Amino acid sequence: MHRSSWMVVLMVAGLAVASGCNRSAEASGSAGRPQAEQPAGPSTGKSAIARLAFVDKADACECTRKNIDKGWSALQTVLGTGNSMPVDRIHMDTQADQAAPLLNQRKIVAVPAIYLLDANGFVIDVLQGDLQEPDLRKALQ
Repeated sequence: MHRSSWMVVLMVAGLAVASGCNRSAEASGSAGRPQAEQPAGPSTGKSAIARLAFVDKADACECTRKNIDKGWSALQTVLGTGNSMPVDRIHMDTQADQAAPLLNQRKIVAVPAIYLLDANGFVIDVLQGDLQEPDLRKALQ
């Protein structure tokens, strides 16, 4: 992709975050897929997932609210009953102090987002946008 094309993509992504709606993330085909960035902090290969953080917004537009509810439901289904994987639910607009350490490690362009964290709290991966059960199952293997 040419540099000018990347600039347009970044501008559109920025507007989606500012508006609270993730339609541009869905249109780009990146929704629900892990980002290709490397995790922040020290790494010695693939770390084991120790906990999850589900990041959303308490105050969201209707389309984002639907994706948040669908993503939360998909996560609950994938984890099932009796799963011991700890999950923190963080509303980035009302719990900014809790969301900041995650966002500092790995920015997101759409909510909801699921941060996969190691035992030290380092981000292993992030899934965001239109979260589907098959994507979640694959990421949590």
